[in-house]
Amino acid sequence: PYRDQHLFNRLTNQFRRDARASEPWRRKMKEWYAMVGGTQWDAQTANRLIAEQRPMLTFNKTGAVINVVCGIQVSNRQDVHIFPRTQGDTEVSEIATQSVKWFDDRCNAASEESRAFRDMLVCGLGVTETRIDYLDDPKGKGYRERRFPGDFFFDADARKANLEDARRMWLVKVMELDEAMQLFPDIAPNDLDADWTGLAPSNLSEIIDDEIRDYREDNHSTDKDMIRPVRIVQAQWWEREYAYMVDGPEGEFEIDKADRRLYIGLDGFDVRRVARKVWKYAIIGRRILSTGDLDPQGQFHFKVMTGEYDEENGYWYGLMKSMVDPQKWQNKLVSSIIHIIGSQSLGGIMYETDAFTNKQKALRDWTKPNSKIELNPGTLSGDKNPKIQTKPVGQLPTELGEVLEFARTAIYECPGVPFELLAQDVSDQLSGVQEFERTRRGINVLASYFDSNKLYRMQNAELTLDFNRAFFEGQLMRITDEGKQKYVELAFEEDTEAYDFIIDDSPVAPNMKERTWQLILPLLPLMLQAGAPPEMFATILEYSPLPSDLVKKLIGDGENAEQDSEEEKQERELQMRAVIAQIVKTETEAEENKAQAIKYLSLIHI
Repeated sequence: PYRDQHLFNRLTNQFRRDARASEPWRRKMKEWYAMVGGTQWDAQTANRLIAEQRPMLTFNKTGAVINVVCGIQVSNRQDVHIFPRTQGDTEVSEIATQSVKWFDDRCNAASEESRAFRDMLVCGLGVTETRIDYLDDPKGKGYRERRFPGDFFFDADARKANLEDARRMWLVKVMELDEAMQLFPDIAPNDLDADWTGLAPSNLSEIIDDEIRDYREDNHSTDKDMIRPVRIVQAQWWEREYAYMVDGPEGEFEIDKADRRLYIGLDGFDVRRVARKVWKYAIIGRRILSTGDLDPQGQFHFKVMTGEYDEENGYWYGLMKSMVDPQKWQNKLVSSIIHIIGSQSLGGIMYETDAFTNKQKALRDWTKPNSKIELNPGTLSGDKNPKIQTKPVGQLPTELGEVLEFARTAIYECPGVPFELLAQDVSDQLSGVQEFERTRRGINVLASYFDSNKLYRMQNAELTLDFNRAFFEGQLMRITDEGKQKYVELAFEEDTEAYDFIIDDSPVAPNMKERTWQLILPLLPLMLQAGAPPEMFATILEYSPLPSDLVKKLIGDGENAEQDSEEEKQERELQMRAVIAQIVKTETEAEENKAQAIKYLSLIHI
């Protein structure tokens, strides 16, 4: 109990420090999520405009910018290749590589990672958690789940990309008391709410209590309402622990601290103290509910993507920070213009009382297109001014169009996203090469975000491999071997303890698969003439625009393909070659037609 109380006091103090340090970022985060969700007027301005009966328009361009960058990430998900760290030349470990893909496919990790990537673009921080659960599968099932950044807290001193230098991370979960009691049936209900955090259960981004509550029995709530929300804090951190290693004639081995004196001074034995990281976790309510060593060890089970870092204010941010002011300005500008137009005179007449023979009939029929209105003699041909004049109509400034265009383009130019990515019309007509080059430069502006995503993929692949080695070795998994699907037993190399992780390059085009196909296409005729092996064509077809089901039928699927006769394999190879030849022919004809059309258009222009 004493050690648990000491650990509780230390963790609560560390949490409150980390929470306070991130409070400015959390206030900004609420605004950024509101903006991308379409709530772009603050309450004070909205109430004032409603009271004045003025228009309050919202044109959510920020959501389109975020969506198009997310689309690039979804279209270019990067594969990981794992190499065993052994002496001499080495090849990709297919079992390790395929096991990571198998884990991701089982838990739909790609979708969760894309949601975390979107969080990074909005608020500068995307978070996922990898865990194992035995509720749905008695053998255990791995999960990777996106966590809302507002529920996540981290080391106040962390500055490196993806929080690589963080010493601790926290996740605050809000659940009903009934659920918490099912998770911890041996814990008193009074101890299942971490009210010491000072966080409102309805809004974890806001600290409502400035002081840490003392751990006393009289602070415990006696409310037994089963649907009452409670806060549970999950903490992960690492500590330095020291071990004693002995180098002796028979090699190196570890000893206890108490036994080190037995080897000190002996000939042929060298005793040294080494530091190592030990990763721990704790589940905290009003006291420590559960604690122990993380399994697997070696890293946090939370993985983070970070955007840009604001050194002045000390928080991470994404694309939304640079789009808030342009978006608000455009909304206010357009709303003000609509108000001015509505407030100005839209026409009408000014008349003297004796101008009409029948004033009521004249005013009633004045706006009718075919009406005939009788006037008193001399009304229109008076010696001085006529007795009826048209009311003047207000004119808007001629520069208003330029201001509106500037407001529109600022939303895209501030984050550096080009119009080509947004599929917007541009004023100048660009060739395909020029458009691709502009798009490539636009993606280069976003390179830091994709670089963070690449680092995240590498860290997650390492964590996933650790989970597979700890919990799933010996299970059957579905893999792809030379384009064929089959089940194999998950078994790792016994003599390999460490692996290296290589991630595909970051995208330089909105769709790298399409770009790769365009680069391969001119080489296909040469490959057909040279008689390239069918395995090469099977790989090439995966980058083609053909539907995936058709590609699988052409390549062959699973063990059934291995059992085919030589005639069937040759027939499938001929089908692949015929399909590729037809694709080359179609693409060539399309290019010729395009060139001919450009030629005709140039002649018409001349």
